[in-house]
Amino acid sequence: MLSSVLALSRLSLQEKDAIKNVVSDTAVLFGRGFIGTGIIWRRSGLARIAIDIHAVGARLTGNETYIANLVTALAWMPGDESYLLYYRAPAGAVLARRPRMQARPLGFFGYHPIPRLLLSFGRKLKRDGADLLHVQYVGPLAAPCPMIVMIHDLAFLHFPEAFRWDERLWMRLLIPRAAHRAAHVLTGSEFSRQDLIARYGLPPTKVTVTPYGVSSLYRPLRDRSLVRAVQTRYRLPEHFILAVGNIQPRKNLRRLVEAWSRARQAGTIDAGLVIAGQESWGAGETVQAAREVNLMDEIRFTGYVPVTDLPLLYNAADLFVYPSLFEGFGLPLLEAMACGTPVVAGANSAIPEVVGDAALLTDTADVAALQAILEQVLRDRHLRECLGAAGRRRARQFTWRYCALKTLEIYRTVLDRRETGE
Repeated sequence: MLSSVLALSRLSLQEKDAIKNVVSDTAVLFGRGFIGTGIIWRRSGLARIAIDIHAVGARLTGNETYIANLVTALAWMPGDESYLLYYRAPAGAVLARRPRMQARPLGFFGYHPIPRLLLSFGRKLKRDGADLLHVQYVGPLAAPCPMIVMIHDLAFLHFPEAFRWDERLWMRLLIPRAAHRAAHVLTGSEFSRQDLIARYGLPPTKVTVTPYGVSSLYRPLRDRSLVRAVQTRYRLPEHFILAVGNIQPRKNLRRLVEAWSRARQAGTIDAGLVIAGQESWGAGETVQAAREVNLMDEIRFTGYVPVTDLPLLYNAADLFVYPSLFEGFGLPLLEAMACGTPVVAGANSAIPEVVGDAALLTDTADVAALQAILEQVLRDRHLRECLGAAGRRRARQFTWRYCALKTLEIYRTVLDRRETGE
């Protein structure tokens, strides 16, 4: 109990405000509940909350990062809810080794979304007595309990050319259906919230922003030997611009290659270019652009980078560039800023909302504008230091604990409505 009280005393004001929304206004001091600085947690009974974590261990980048960190933070939230984690890969079972967490294998159908959604998942939820289900984007067509759906963005509507035809088909069919059927919809930014309300006609009260966080793994590293070791392992140049994310058309990496190569050939910068991420559909245009600039020996495609190495890459980079044309949030932005790496990004979608005034923004669809800002930042060490310091301050405003508090607030609201028959 003492450790819980001490933990509460370290909460930010933002996190304390979230706590106030999930506690009872009429709790009795020595009744059932979490006691800490006069706050008693409202109880919703022994609720069994099911969470679909099939993304864990599947290299689904942002989806995997979100659900893994959310589950980890929920495990340490006060309350008597228990969590059923439906996993696909062994990493999901490891994630369940936390307080009040139970692992539930999805089995063979866990690897195939259609049978999982149509057949097996709903039956498993009913068998396990789930009171509430949390999914990303889509859920089972016949869920036996209320469903909360996290929709990170609607990129497939804004940039359909960046998705395979079959992806566009199932997204257009299933995501709006899930949004309307859900008891509540979560998303990571106010930009995405407004997009969901406008595109799907959802009531504003049905959509809540639960801003993502950044892991404590991402921080400035004093031990430069670790940074040099990762540069050697990935065969990286001493000075380089870093881009992180799946290689696909929406990430706009082709224009970054063009802008960097123009500056490099003009002799205005001397940094290499490192692109860290796995190839997705449409990656060929970026790889082809790299071949055409005749600087392939100065461009490094690392492929998928595990989370243990990513903080080292950010620390090694002179500059992080996020040229994406559309984002519902943009987790790599937080990761880079938390490491103190100066950031340049696109002035579009949710990106300005995430970075605030801690990054330089430009029209990343304009190769000349992107080239100019690369040259500006790499020539000005003082500017890079200012951006790095501002980024660290900005990143501290985003925590997975706060994301979990806001999410738990929605869980309890939906469960209360179920109990009262609203």
